[in-house]
Amino acid sequence: MMQDLSLVPTGVGSLPHTSSKDALDLILKNLPEIPFWPQLSNLSFKENMYAQFSYLLPNVVIDEKNKRVYIETGKEENVIENFLNQLIAEKLEYFSYQKEYFHGLYEMLEKRDGLVDAKVFKGQITGPISLGFQVTDENRRPIYYDDVYRDMIVKNLKMMAIWQEQVLKKLCDRTMIFLDEPFLSMIGSAFVSIDREKAVEQMNEVLKGIEGIKAIHCCANTDWSLVLETDIDILNFDAYSYADNLFLYSEKVIDFLDKGGAIAWGIVPTNEEDLDKESPDSLMQRLEKNMRTLANRGISMEKILNSSIITPSCGLGSTTIRGAENALPILKKLSKNMREKHGL
Repeated sequence: MMQDLSLVPTGVGSLPHTSSKDALDLILKNLPEIPFWPQLSNLSFKENMYAQFSYLLPNVVIDEKNKRVYIETGKEENVIENFLNQLIAEKLEYFSYQKEYFHGLYEMLEKRDGLVDAKVFKGQITGPISLGFQVTDENRRPIYYDDVYRDMIVKNLKMMAIWQEQVLKKLCDRTMIFLDEPFLSMIGSAFVSIDREKAVEQMNEVLKGIEGIKAIHCCANTDWSLVLETDIDILNFDAYSYADNLFLYSEKVIDFLDKGGAIAWGIVPTNEEDLDKESPDSLMQRLEKNMRTLANRGISMEKILNSSIITPSCGLGSTTIRGAENALPILKKLSKNMREKHGL
């Protein structure tokens, strides 16, 4: 699965642009082998990752003025009944993406002739744990704690994943979809109550909607052993800031790689202050150091190199256009240098 993708670069998902054309041009110029459709939250709050994947939920309010997504739980039970009927019948068209929420995806669909070099096409979907905690009820209580809505979130995301992958296959035969789960960093904290086994089960339920390459992205510290219990092919993490944390789970990481899994090293920082200090050469030294640290725990460097792709540490939506237009060329050059050096 990964042999022809070794050390190939791709993006996490978001970009700061308000023009889907400009965002697409930047992606295709720098990431032609694994291009992705961009999320553009600066263009519209509807492109926020939580709004994008919850607008179909019954009684949802997308509050663009206050940049908030919440559920009015006490309203219109008939709407819930209709939604559940759509799920039961698996009416895929009901879960199709509206263009006003996905300008980047539809821009990509219209410009598919620019994808001649694509080996695989990447998409992304918000994970059920993060969505469940960032979307609240009318009283600002995470909707994750509502049993009915939590179940609907999981099933809605699974259907939206199926629809997305079918669309992406029109762009490229091979697909790669990242489940974005930034909220996993809160697992184990005193602020949230999440059952570990249930969390794995819920993420796996969404992943069942994906036939191609499956990945999870978390851009902060988390319990990586939990993530590695899911049915993923690729683990994407912030290797710029949190590599040492991942190495605490090196035995499980090595087992994951031995079974055919891969790592997407988020080595290019999205913080502009950090990015301005770095170059392709400095980041290559940092990445190779991290890889050697893992190799020293009991796996060959060759295996690691062949089981790796590289990304920014997180989405670039929160940076400036200048930052994004600096980060992706650095990522492209880093990939080129690494592949040339290691004969890949």
